[in-house]
Amino acid sequence: MAMDLKKSFASVVLEKSIATAVTIPTEGVLLSRVVEAGVEKVRPSAAAGSEVVVGFSMTNNEQPATTPVIESLTAPTFVSATAPMQLAHTNLVGTNPSVEIRIVDTTTSTTLTQVASATNPNEFSVDNLTGIVTLVVGQSGHALTVYYRRNLTVVESQQLFFQPNVNNTSGAVLGLVGVFTGKGQMFTMEYDASKDYSVASPAIVTGASGKITIGGGGTSITSLMRVIKAPTASDLSLGLEFNI
Repeated sequence: MAMDLKKSFASVVLEKSIATAVTIPTEGVLLSRVVEAGVEKVRPSAAAGSEVVVGFSMTNNEQPATTPVIESLTAPTFVSATAPMQLAHTNLVGTNPSVEIRIVDTTTSTTLTQVASATNPNEFSVDNLTGIVTLVVGQSGHALTVYYRRNLTVVESQQLFFQPNVNNTSGAVLGLVGVFTGKGQMFTMEYDASKDYSVASPAIVTGASGKITIGGGGTSITSLMRVIKAPTASDLSLGLEFNI
């Protein structure tokens, strides 16, 4: 599951209708409100500026198509102005220069800038298909932490999140989805992996495809929830305390 059931809870769990022609991809997705013929329905948030958030998706049948990754690496020793560095995984989410990735040079406490072609200090580029990062000579031998999101094959998703024990849910048959709302905590893996949630009071907003993010054109949700745990290599979930 894309949420930690052992730590997530809500004072209210409702079943709501899913908006027409919409699919709720997995658990822990941030849901917003739409009205169809006078009836409230839900959909994944869409990074829009005037969304009304109703809660998080709760279903035990959906296998996520992507997952976040956090790696600790050492930059290679350079023999020219740039050098390649292979990530542990290929098929990253997004395309150059907008891959969902963040690289922090922990030797200098500097966040590198993603560009189409890295040529200047503290820049990098990445091939989303091969997972090869191109670094500039200033990072030679430095310790790096890399945060990114990758696409999963069906087999990988089953291995990481297990096979659903029920093939048809209320979402597939009745067009309904469980919603975590009221007061509670959500530990979700549905967030923008390129953002830094470890800062004090991150300005979280609604992101595309039901993901939590920082910045951009989404609706601010800081009045509804706050970050209580940033993702780490040992626990990839983003922890949120909410009152919706």
